[in-house]
Amino acid sequence: MKKYLFILGFAGTVFFSACSTSDDLTAEKPPVTPVVDQADEAAMIREAGQNSDVSISLGVGSSRGFTRSPLVPGEGGVFSTEDNRYLGVFCLSTGIQSGVDASTLPTNVQKNNWKDDDTGLLVRMKNVAAKVVDGEVTFLEGDGADPSLVKHCYYPMGNWMKYNFYAYYPRQNETVEFVGQDRPTIEFSKVGTYYYLLEKYFEIDGTQDIIWGKADPTEATAVSPAANAAEPYSARYFRLKTEEVGAGSIVNFYPKLKFEQHKLVQFRFFVKAINSAVANAVTIKNMYIPNALGYLSLVIANQDPAPVDSMKEGTIKVFGKKNVKKKLNIKWLTGANKDKDRFDKDGNGTLEDPINPIPTTLENYNDPIGYLMLASPTIGESRDPNFKYSLFLDFSSNGTSGFDSSGTLSVDLDTEGGFQEGKIYNIVVTIKSPVEIQAKATLEEWIPVATPVKLDAN
Repeated sequence: MKKYLFILGFAGTVFFSACSTSDDLTAEKPPVTPVVDQADEAAMIREAGQNSDVSISLGVGSSRGFTRSPLVPGEGGVFSTEDNRYLGVFCLSTGIQSGVDASTLPTNVQKNNWKDDDTGLLVRMKNVAAKVVDGEVTFLEGDGADPSLVKHCYYPMGNWMKYNFYAYYPRQNETVEFVGQDRPTIEFSKVGTYYYLLEKYFEIDGTQDIIWGKADPTEATAVSPAANAAEPYSARYFRLKTEEVGAGSIVNFYPKLKFEQHKLVQFRFFVKAINSAVANAVTIKNMYIPNALGYLSLVIANQDPAPVDSMKEGTIKVFGKKNVKKKLNIKWLTGANKDKDRFDKDGNGTLEDPINPIPTTLENYNDPIGYLMLASPTIGESRDPNFKYSLFLDFSSNGTSGFDSSGTLSVDLDTEGGFQEGKIYNIVVTIKSPVEIQAKATLEEWIPVATPVKLDAN
């Protein structure tokens, strides 16, 4: 038998904007609660998990600007998601409110067991689609196929838990196809006494960025006076905070998702010829990376305050026991064919827009011939210590003396210190002859700061 403190009373009704599920209803002087049997306990848990009247609203804190394509943020780091691409948002319990007697709660709740939660008290929101417009977050029904169908999410009625919010982009459905089979993408697991959340089976196509963010309850303003004891984030916290600051100002205290870094590396590709003879004789037909790390996992949340590096929140990993690779052609960065294959925009295998003549100079890095966004190759080293991305170039020549070869050239991509996530690397390929190329990588921040690194290959 267990006892639960639970009061169905409202200290004032306040409606905010946003999604659908639960938190609060407690009083200054809790009433005597009855001893309940298992059936009553189950009913009480269900009741505690019901929606309160306080809906969940989120904002986006100052971020470094994140979208599927490599765009720079607007003023203050505010950004918008692209049409039909959304955040996937989780609302997860971070622990028991300090004013609640933990011993009176169900075992799974006491353990904050995300993995086996069937109450809606611990995993409050699970992969909810959310669009962002100029930093304002709106939750959507289902997978967001109809962006006009707004979803309303609520803190739970039982004021037992406090919550935090985690998000990743671009959202994917909870089941995806991998090697001809449907695989679940969301995995709640346990290491020791701590639970974590993993988003699996990200299939990379070279055009989508992956970003990760969370709110930070430690930055929330405490309720005054402190004796009121309601911790962020919960319905009671927002009720008391609204009484303190007024409904018109409560928006300033919503949880704010912060996206601090792009999780992939952006490679931008440029070509030039060593001289005019090469420039006119050689035609570039395709450029691609045949060994791109095609499938990834992202650690979204981890209860462990000091996890190993590979399990830190926001960490991108290769999933499985080996590097799963795929061939990715470079893509158009801008224009009408944006994100389509640079040399086969229709996807029919037909050569399109070959490069000839090849430029002999490169004045700036504003006009790449293509780009790809990939995981840092260093994550592949856990499966293969010698792993590097290789860049392949298909070419033909016009038969001019000395230029009668056609085929494929390749060079490994490498740089001192490795390729770092959240950075841009301008890859300049210099064609010296139909049998020799050279590559040089220039490092930029997402907002450019140049540091050159040279790569040579014959």
